[in-house]
Amino acid sequence: MNRIRKQGQSAFFVFPDGESISIEDTERVLMRILEVRTDEMDIAGALWGLAQDCFVQACNEAGVSYIRTAMQFSRDGVETAKRCLFLGLLMDQRENYEAAAAAYSEALQTTPSRNDTWYSIYCNLGHALSRCGRYREAESYCRAAFDMDPGRPNAVRNLGIALQGQGRLGEAARAFLQAVNLCPDDLRAYVHLEDLLYSHEEIAADIPGIVAHVEKVKAQVMNRG
Repeated sequence: MNRIRKQGQSAFFVFPDGESISIEDTERVLMRILEVRTDEMDIAGALWGLAQDCFVQACNEAGVSYIRTAMQFSRDGVETAKRCLFLGLLMDQRENYEAAAAAYSEALQTTPSRNDTWYSIYCNLGHALSRCGRYREAESYCRAAFDMDPGRPNAVRNLGIALQGQGRLGEAARAFLQAVNLCPDDLRAYVHLEDLLYSHEEIAADIPGIVAHVEKVKAQVMNRG
């Protein structure tokens, strides 16, 4: 394949011989790939590229199908997880959070490891699920990332978002505060916490000293800026 052709709401892969196949006709596309490729890693690489094309065209189900097929040809679980992470990050950048969640979730079919790749998969999957309104699911993955590395702020910040989405505001405030303490320079957690306290003044009564702490962080940020 060397290009994608759009026709109305549909997208087609165009092969070098001119044949066009719907991007969602995954079986026919795979057959064409197998006609010209024999090396498993080469086949897997082509399928990963197709998955990326699908997500870019918002054909999420087809993209997931190509990922699953690629995983059948790839014998390297570590590489598969990294590719799922890459596709998820690509979709995050495009703010296509459904596709991002789908890509991250496919990595769960491999064997998890306690490393940076899996921290990012769990953490980013939690964030993507929250952006899709799936807060309860998001919470479990944020906690998995936090348990893997409690010293990093991203997972606990994303946990706060998931908890806030469930209406568990006190727990959310504590999570944001923990993220601020872990990394005062990460203003995202600070902004979430300040907005939460501004919108729900009752939280301050339940967590003594939290307002003063937020003001201290704010002063530090302003002094640096």
